[in-house]
Amino acid sequence: MHAHPPNDRDIGNPEVTHEKTDIRVRAIAWFAVVLVVAAVVIHVAIWLLFVGFGRLTAGATREYPVISEERPQSPPGPRLQEKPREDMKALRKQEENFLTTYGWVDKATGNVRIPIDEAMKRVLLMRLPAREAQPEGEGITLPPSDSSSGRNVEVGRQ
Repeated sequence: MHAHPPNDRDIGNPEVTHEKTDIRVRAIAWFAVVLVVAAVVIHVAIWLLFVGFGRLTAGATREYPVISEERPQSPPGPRLQEKPREDMKALRKQEENFLTTYGWVDKATGNVRIPIDEAMKRVLLMRLPAREAQPEGEGITLPPSDSSSGRNVEVGRQ
């Protein structure tokens, strides 16, 4: 019994051996040498570029206009809100006040605003005509949306 798997020589074909010309070691070695030399040349060129730029800016004076002033200057607008939650609370309070109180819109023309609850009560008391009921077979056609691929979507009663 063999300690290793059988090969072609064990089978009885002694002229069959492995291929010796698959790779060219000399070409691979030359490629590696050229690659290393190119990397070194590129690194030296970049270093020389940085040295040249350093000499170019060595005589220039650096000016920082924001630091040179006495007090710090705010950047130009629009700026972020400093207290967005408080601003939102104040806006909601103002809108709530606008929707729930009486007030003048324009005194010259006599336009006033009334609370929204009062306006809804007055609309109910006016007994406006209702919309006619749709026949059973017809549905409401909605305008196309992004998810409808441009098709009109009918919403019917179920």
